[in-house]
Amino acid sequence: MCVAGSRGVLPAAVAGVALVLCAASGSARSAAADSLVRECDIARSSVQSVTGAWLRRVVEVAGYEIASCTANAWIGVTPLTHFTIWATEPWRRPPGTMPATESALRGAYTDGTRVVWEAQGLGIWVGPGPGTGDVLPGKTAFGWLQSASKGLPRRYGPIAFMPTPAASLRTCRSDARLAPACPLRIPRLLFSGWRTSPNPPRPVNGIFDMQRGGEIPGKPELMRPPGNLHIEVEVAVGAAKPRGIGFRWPTSGAARPRDGMVHEERSRPVLFGRVNWGGRPGTVALAPAYPNGGSQGNHVVFRWQDGRSTYLVGMHAWEPFTEAYTTLRRVVASLPR
Repeated sequence: MCVAGSRGVLPAAVAGVALVLCAASGSARSAAADSLVRECDIARSSVQSVTGAWLRRVVEVAGYEIASCTANAWIGVTPLTHFTIWATEPWRRPPGTMPATESALRGAYTDGTRVVWEAQGLGIWVGPGPGTGDVLPGKTAFGWLQSASKGLPRRYGPIAFMPTPAASLRTCRSDARLAPACPLRIPRLLFSGWRTSPNPPRPVNGIFDMQRGGEIPGKPELMRPPGNLHIEVEVAVGAAKPRGIGFRWPTSGAARPRDGMVHEERSRPVLFGRVNWGGRPGTVALAPAYPNGGSQGNHVVFRWQDGRSTYLVGMHAWEPFTEAYTTLRRVVASLPR
């Protein structure tokens, strides 16, 4: 089995089949690869199905282009090779496959030529491209393809919510000034990797955040709960300036929330105008990325005032952005009254 850009090679023998190892190069293109079969428009083909459309987005979100397709598989392109990718349903470990031993292929299996793993109930298959010089993608490509196939929803439904974990809520409320900004409900998440800051015995001093996962630069489609979540709340009293934002809060202009905004380069915040969320009149903005956005970088943030106190509730945005925007509104609606 040949793997592009990888010193380590997948199992040298699988089920008694000896594998031929080869090195890939950017110029290793056969005539067949240069004249890729274009069957993408065949009605009722696998690539024209709902699952086929989702799988194309998986490749694109992973950071690779679709060059063409066969009736049953997309043909993707990395800097070193072409590869084929398709899905089977439901997931069953195929007979005759063995666990892939490369660390980059977490939970994957191989038949000596192709690699398959489970994602959202599907078997995701990756094989070499159609050209005789094509090989399997390298470690980096496999890593992103696996992450995208597991993190990009096959079907978008309403974001599920859950009560804020009791210990996290208690810590947030330990600062009486901040308590009005501590949400009672947050998007449902996976608890492995859940962390908050600060934690006892360090006191909460006007700012508190809850986080699962971390930013995946350039791939906001993979920042959606339940895999990722970052909420930061803050209060600034009197003349004090909020510490979590590294910019001056905008006061003019009002854009309309739309999908694609998280992908756009922003050196300044984007203001969405005045809103009334949960009975609180305030304004909403999309912060620029870190460092310009501070610890609220790439967050959609709701800001309101009550007497001498200025409150902010921010949540890391994802794509589709309109879903992130409405999800923050639901978080704000859960604030204590």
